[in-house]
Amino acid sequence: MKITQTPNELTIQETPGCLWIFGLFFVIIGGILIYGTLGGFSNWNEVPAWQLVLAFFIAVSVVSGGVWVNFRRTDHKSCYQPNRRFCFNH
Repeated sequence: MKITQTPNELTIQETPGCLWIFGLFFVIIGGILIYGTLGGFSNWNEVPAWQLVLAFFIAVSVVSGGVWVNFRRTDHKSCYQPNRRFCFNH
């Protein structure tokens, strides 16, 4: 958390760590599923091919979602100015 104060403005900026953990969870679980659909699990040859392809694309979308959560701009900035009646966030 970073707090900056000027004579006319108080700014609080933070980056929530829980979102990093949430995104990392998706990357890890999706990575395990990709590993499994490419032959890493012991029974992969018993599963029909269409199910492997479907599971592979689901796993790729899970990893993509986790990467998107981790690398998008997640910082939150709130400013307070005493001459205004409200706080604004950006």
